[in-house]
Amino acid sequence: MERLEQLLSDLSKYVFKPNDLMWQDGLLRLDMSEGNLDVKLIQFEFESIEEKEMMRPVENVYPLNLTDEITNNFNEIKKLVSEIEWDTLVLEVTHNGHFIPHYEFEGEEVSYKKSNVVTTEYILTNLHNCLMYNASDNYEYVAIQIEKTEKNESKASYMEALPEEEHVKFIRPGEDVYAQNLTMQIFDENRLGETSQWKKALLVFYKSGKVKYKIIN
Repeated sequence: MERLEQLLSDLSKYVFKPNDLMWQDGLLRLDMSEGNLDVKLIQFEFESIEEKEMMRPVENVYPLNLTDEITNNFNEIKKLVSEIEWDTLVLEVTHNGHFIPHYEFEGEEVSYKKSNVVTTEYILTNLHNCLMYNASDNYEYVAIQIEKTEKNESKASYMEALPEEEHVKFIRPGEDVYAQNLTMQIFDENRLGETSQWKKALLVFYKSGKVKYKIIN
């Protein structure tokens, strides 16, 4: 398994852009479904600082040469992951360089430690929708304050701020466990920055679209 991780890590460097502040996530798609290996690089990037504050990246597809390394790594991965039938590798690379392989056959993802390809934008959008489920129509922001327990579980409180009111109001999310799971994923996977050592954190969604967080450790 160590060899597989090394091969995937080598492929992830074609996606990862650690020095680009406008880069969020990316995908490397290696498709052999038509008999020849086809490569596609998909990057999720922000077009401006304002778009970054609102967590609204755009999807850009870039040309990528099919190098010997890509071909050789794909062929070796095909041999190592032989328990399932697959013809396409989709390598998801997150903001902090973490990579997650996904395997497809005839356009459908197949089970091999399966996890869906999920971007940071998708997680944040779903969490925002969950938090504002019972919020007032004129809310200024909704927020979740979450604390990780010793058993690596969590407890959370939810709130909204209303215009011209001094204090926040506590609210119920659309689904409590779902909201906590998404928030844990965001911080555990460093989706917004270097946050994996967090114990207590606050995540705020403004009605304007901006997203802010604070580690309270």
